[in-house]
Amino acid sequence: MGCDVYLFKVNQNQLIGKMADKRNFEIPFTEYVEQNNIKEQRTASWSKLNAEVIITKAKTNFYQLSRDEFWEILLWINYSIADKPEWGLQFENEKVEAKLNEFGFNLIEDFQDNTRVLLFALGDFLHGVYNDSEDETRTYACLTTNEIDLFINYVSYLYGTVLTRLDYESVYRLDITLSEIIDNNSKNILLRDLVESESALIINTKSNKPDGIVFDNNSGREIYSGDLDLAIYRCQQLKRLLKDNQYPILILDSQ
Repeated sequence: MGCDVYLFKVNQNQLIGKMADKRNFEIPFTEYVEQNNIKEQRTASWSKLNAEVIITKAKTNFYQLSRDEFWEILLWINYSIADKPEWGLQFENEKVEAKLNEFGFNLIEDFQDNTRVLLFALGDFLHGVYNDSEDETRTYACLTTNEIDLFINYVSYLYGTVLTRLDYESVYRLDITLSEIIDNNSKNILLRDLVESESALIINTKSNKPDGIVFDNNSGREIYSGDLDLAIYRCQQLKRLLKDNQYPILILDSQ
């Protein structure tokens, strides 16, 4: 996937308080969403965003906010202060970064490479562990502190399992045992089965690939053993960054 992946720590109470404060903004959030619906030609019921629904979710059901709804909030903040808001969210702009921090969005990581491996694992993780049968259908945007820790362990164990079973040497891989993951999480059976099924699927597709190429992801892009190794390393870095974190983690891919 040719995109960046941004990870934010989000202070929910700070965000709600700021969204209700209409001072120092060229345009209220409700008006911005209405105008953006027209600009982006979001006329169908499935694509049209509703400002009141977004605000209500932020107050009462934060983890149900969708990727598009989070982006609408971020771009509204960006619109009010960026020199050229039509260029999108400008993280390099100190004014934008400061305003995002005011609203409770603290950027902790910007993955600019190897992102397809991270997103591939994230989609399977959420689909496999949080599913309709448990009435836990989730968006792909926001994770609790326990969930992000579980996801990091999942990536490390899944890709570590693949590299080990295919006899690839690893530069970064750490020893992640299955018991380390499942003993501390109520989702243990689902996660164990997911690791086994996904690793088997990857390994079974390796037989007809050239050396170094492990598998193709859903977009048809080839993924190399080094990609898996680097994903493990980046996730372990992230684990250290999030030590003692108590805030929800927002994961957004670039638009």
